[in-house]
Amino acid sequence: MTQKRKNRGQTSPNGEVVQAFLSRFPNTASKTLAEMIYKEHSQLFTDVEHARSRVRYYRGALGKKNRNRIIEKEHFRVTDTFNPFNLPEPDESRQVLPYKLPADWNNALILSDIHMPYHDLPALTAAIEYGIKNKVPGIILNGDTMDFFAASRFAKDPTKARLGEEIEQAQEFVKTLSRLFKKKLWKDGNHEERWKKYLWTKAPELTGVEIFELENILRLEENGWLYVDSRAEIHVGQHFTIVHGHEFARSPYSPLSPARSLFLKYMGNAICGHHHIRSHYDHPAGQGGVIDTWSTGCLCLKRPEYASINGWDHGFAHITRESDNDFHVRNFKIIDGKIYEG
Repeated sequence: MTQKRKNRGQTSPNGEVVQAFLSRFPNTASKTLAEMIYKEHSQLFTDVEHARSRVRYYRGALGKKNRNRIIEKEHFRVTDTFNPFNLPEPDESRQVLPYKLPADWNNALILSDIHMPYHDLPALTAAIEYGIKNKVPGIILNGDTMDFFAASRFAKDPTKARLGEEIEQAQEFVKTLSRLFKKKLWKDGNHEERWKKYLWTKAPELTGVEIFELENILRLEENGWLYVDSRAEIHVGQHFTIVHGHEFARSPYSPLSPARSLFLKYMGNAICGHHHIRSHYDHPAGQGGVIDTWSTGCLCLKRPEYASINGWDHGFAHITRESDNDFHVRNFKIIDGKIYEG
């Protein structure tokens, strides 16, 4: 009996790892945290679900009986007071929490909608040259960097669906930018989601296998890139947010001004891509403030077969800030490889 009591007070190796991650990432969703833990410590867990179960255990989310077994309750999200009726615990696996941009990211380019391999070479070159010429240390690829034409659910010309070549181009692009910029961030857009959904429907057995996850295919981590999920917005300081533009429950699309539509959906200072149209909108806020929203132009070819006549712009943005409470956005337009502001 004495030995049993002693073992009950001990923490297993995987329990120690889980508690360490909970201390570092207290607000991260349980499923996301479990994926992070399993990626670094797969030898301690049978699979991601095993890691997730341990996370929920230390958060007190596996029922009252299990909560009573835990001596240190610092990571509890669910307590007997919070859940007095012992209701079923919620499944947090479908939640996507915002990504907080590190505080030292105070000068970066924002490039959206490159749609590689259907990129516009002069426009993309101009945006990168601007960053190098102005010694911008950071670059944020804000979604739809890849097109994933071959993985599209739409009817397509199979002679133009070259998935392998597209992936190889993206890998080389990642390497090139890794040499040119000190800080790099990749955010998935709705076109990168095509890869995930392709696996779900065509090869579900490969879903969750590390080597088939896009960030690993592109070798983002080994090249020093931060990675953000397609549905997670990026919080920059206290008063600015970056989204691709597809994250909302309903589309913020506006044929005249995507920036105004972004304001109506988000009601805060923000910038998006997705619409391939450069725009800006400002609106008075309470106590004399102003809310500003922007949409950036694209860096892809402007006459694809599915929309050969359109009102798209080429462009990119440059964001700087001196503290968590301020930001400055320059939203550029590119015409024939030349950059214009205003």
